[in-house]
Amino acid sequence: VFRGLADWNVTQGRWKAAAEHLLKLVQASQIDKTDMTDGATRELLKVGPVLVLIGDTAGYQHFIEATVARFSGTQNAVAAEQVIKAGTILPMNQSLILSLEPLAKVAEKSFADDAPSQYSKSSYYFAWRAFALALFEYRRGNYPGAVRWGEKSPAYSDNRPTCIAMSHTVLAMACYKLNQPDRARAELAGARGMIGPKFPNELDNGLPISSDLSGIWHDWVELHILLREATALVAESKD
Repeated sequence: VFRGLADWNVTQGRWKAAAEHLLKLVQASQIDKTDMTDGATRELLKVGPVLVLIGDTAGYQHFIEATVARFSGTQNAVAAEQVIKAGTILPMNQSLILSLEPLAKVAEKSFADDAPSQYSKSSYYFAWRAFALALFEYRRGNYPGAVRWGEKSPAYSDNRPTCIAMSHTVLAMACYKLNQPDRARAELAGARGMIGPKFPNELDNGLPISSDLSGIWHDWVELHILLREATALVAESKD
């Protein structure tokens, strides 16, 4: 019920109401705290982007700290990736970086243990995992590492426009930090070029979920947030 109400409010542009229902969904999902799989973390991907979008940074911080504490011991690579993705939407303090490091190691280890070829059916998951690691490395100031993972993500064939575009935004910001303004602008242009006219500049009227947007609505919201950050940062390189 909470999931359905949240999704409906998103289509109506009622982001605060959506956030309220998503937070209730989080409470309901904590009934079984022993579940450390991606089945328990998947719904959490919706919460962070909406809280950031409505400007509730304190609520977002509380949500992330509780989420990381709950799933800190998971050895499920998909769950680790999803917690990282949810926790890196905004810049992190040192405490959160340290808390996410074990999850990053779980996600990174999966590439050595079970990495698919670029054209296998599971490449979709590894594309998102590479993006999550790229954003994590960027947030903790490892810009070469962010570039390495950011370049890896779009290479997988079974990928989504949102994942590829978000990887380009991370590459844009990391390249800017590495004093590569030309490439930073090119990466940012690449992200925008993938979106085209499908994605509204503002989200006040909700997302056209039933339209030809490819992907899940919370990915488009996170992309919107990251594009806004990357645009503000890379714009400085024009001076």
